[in-house]
Amino acid sequence: AEAVAGTENLAHYSQIAGESALAKLAYDEALRHFERALAVTPISSSEERVAALRFGSGLARVALREHESALGDLTAAFDAYMGAGNHERAVHVARTRFVGGEGRYGMVPIIQKALEVVEPGSTDEGWLQVYLGRGLAMADPDTDHSLTALRRALDIAREHNDEHLELLTFEGFSFVNMFQNGPEITNEQMQRAVMLSDRIDDPVERATVYRSHGVELWTRGHGDLGRAALEEAKVAAVRSGDRERSSSVHWVLMQACLWNG
Repeated sequence: AEAVAGTENLAHYSQIAGESALAKLAYDEALRHFERALAVTPISSSEERVAALRFGSGLARVALREHESALGDLTAAFDAYMGAGNHERAVHVARTRFVGGEGRYGMVPIIQKALEVVEPGSTDEGWLQVYLGRGLAMADPDTDHSLTALRRALDIAREHNDEHLELLTFEGFSFVNMFQNGPEITNEQMQRAVMLSDRIDDPVERATVYRSHGVELWTRGHGDLGRAALEEAKVAAVRSGDRERSSSVHWVLMQACLWNG
């Protein structure tokens, strides 16, 4: 009994340490703690306890760009929460934000299941529709599927006056345009996205918006303004702690500099 109690304490404190490391953006450290917790967690532990550990491990792996392993963790966490009847936590897992296309598309089956348990017309549905649209944009050549999800999300955002959700839809539309030759982002939409990103403290979305805005300005011949926007995107990407997004913005900035000499 003492051995079991000691093991449970180790798992508990490892989980706390992992969550603390995630909050500090120390993803390698967080993953070590969650792996240790999973290794010593008794088989008799509740589904939700294991789900929380797999979710933490998945978040760390997302940040470390271990997409395949991250999807395995997140799928296990989602299924465990659903099995325990904790739909709220399951939806939270489904809303995990990936940068890379493999991860975005890999989350589609989870998102589709989560959409079955949220209240229609709720902001939860709106956020899931955004992630569904962005995921489908990476691999589905039929843009109608992506655009239908994103337009639904935008309608919900406006109905609830949710500016953060509205900002998220912008990235979705920009990805459909970038990867599937969808409808062009209008100047009015771009200016609206820039305004929202200035008002909302979300460095991930700010980096995305300013990256798109910088490219747009550069292609229209406004080199100095384009560079300034891309530099703003780089600062936001670094602040987000998202290594993949930082690399993406840095690559775009280098390409723009090379293009203009």
